[in-house]
Amino acid sequence: MRQFKLMNANGQTFDLMRKDAFLHAPAGLGWGIDAETMEVGDTYVVTNRKPQRPAPSGEMVFAGYAQYDEFMSFAQVGGLVLAYKPRESWQYLDVDLSIERGEIDAQKKLLVCPVSFTASSQWYEQIKAYQAQQEQGEGKVYPYAYPYTYKSVMEGAVEIHNGNLSSYPKLTIFGPVDTPAWALYQYGKRIASGAVNVSIPQGNKLVVNMHPATMEIAEYTDDGAFVADRYQNSDFTTERIFELPPGDCRIVFTQNGIGDVRAFVEVRKRV
Repeated sequence: MRQFKLMNANGQTFDLMRKDAFLHAPAGLGWGIDAETMEVGDTYVVTNRKPQRPAPSGEMVFAGYAQYDEFMSFAQVGGLVLAYKPRESWQYLDVDLSIERGEIDAQKKLLVCPVSFTASSQWYEQIKAYQAQQEQGEGKVYPYAYPYTYKSVMEGAVEIHNGNLSSYPKLTIFGPVDTPAWALYQYGKRIASGAVNVSIPQGNKLVVNMHPATMEIAEYTDDGAFVADRYQNSDFTTERIFELPPGDCRIVFTQNGIGDVRAFVEVRKRV
């Protein structure tokens, strides 16, 4: 049975399957490509392709005004993520919403409110974290709660199993590390690379976020406190920022210092 829920910036969850407040007649859950074409003779040439923006919609059905007010208090917090489980796994979409409101239907005795969601992402699966190096012994505890961790088959590298669509990764490289560098490989060929000319001390980390909406190359403490913007320290002869291609690929981490690089790669796999 398919399921829906909504999450907000406070970490709260609103079950959209509740009997007294549920999402009815959902639509706009598909996927497509917008293609721009140019007429050439008696045929057409595609000049640009881009994914269609998701546009889910439906009706929120409330038992009464109290449930409507509860939903609005939840939604107005912001930072909304719509979660949809069509079969075995959840899919997520960053959204804003708009909702119409009238009066309680005299026959149904219910408050039926058309709702539409404005997407600020594509649909994606739960974020997965791939570990570049397994700590020996008891290991070090990092302040993260990753849903999945995969040990690499090779020290200082991660094997990533991407889907049928490209995805933006987020790299977290832990100090101590001197001039950290990373390279993306697929089918044995290097297709992109990056490096930052800086030394990150023990207790700090370098974050390379490649998502266009949150893009950054910055240094933080292990506890998440901002230290400095390190974009200006980039090796500008490298790409630094890239997408992961569809299919399997590998990111290899190196440094000018001694030892393997300890790092995580977070992937928001598009679906």
